[in-house]
Amino acid sequence: MKSINVEGIVLRETKVGDSDKILTVFTKQLGKISVSVPNARGMKSKFTSAGVLSYSNYTLICVKSGYRLIECSGIHSFGQLAYDYELFTLCVYFAEIIAAGEQEGSPNELMLKLYLNTLYLLCEKRRQPRFIKAVFEMKAACVLGFAPDLSSCGHCGGGLREFFFSKKEGAFLCENCKTTQEKNREGVASAIEYIVNSPYNKIFSFKLSEDICDEFYRICEAYITHHLEYSPKSLKYLNF
Repeated sequence: MKSINVEGIVLRETKVGDSDKILTVFTKQLGKISVSVPNARGMKSKFTSAGVLSYSNYTLICVKSGYRLIECSGIHSFGQLAYDYELFTLCVYFAEIIAAGEQEGSPNELMLKLYLNTLYLLCEKRRQPRFIKAVFEMKAACVLGFAPDLSSCGHCGGGLREFFFSKKEGAFLCENCKTTQEKNREGVASAIEYIVNSPYNKIFSFKLSEDICDEFYRICEAYITHHLEYSPKSLKYLNF
């Protein structure tokens, strides 16, 4: 049986029976796939690098349920994040967003790049986790085809002089169409516009004034969950 070589990172793992696992792996070549791993939980398992927070090379064979793992070697481990409850929960949250937004078997190298860059930044601990979360949410929405239009109202299509974010509409509305009296400050719109237009290696390279942080964080979370029509289970365990 012909084998396939891919590289990717595990988004989710599910225990099967006494020793097996089913992995949801986000790969560069095949996108999101399901991979069965026999004898994955034994003391002498040869698949130790096939786990959450490990970016690895996978040798697979096709089976009816998807793919079966026959060999695995690690490329890079983000395992240190598993020792911090907040950061690990945040990684799970990101993985849930990707799993919900990506179609099975459809490669999306831009999303993979975004996820890996985000994990690297979490390991470096140079930016606040809540800031990283918000930037990831907005850029992930863009990658999935939901980039916000800050030039026109999401309801009537008219120009925007002032910004009113509608959680229900999942868009920025003009003063005539607004559903809230809370006008978004210009700095929030500027931050979102920067994320939308910046390359992946630059999206975290901006500073946010403290007075608009909460507003920015709230909008980014509401935006991604609205357009995915899904609220990740891990969200309720994040303490910020």
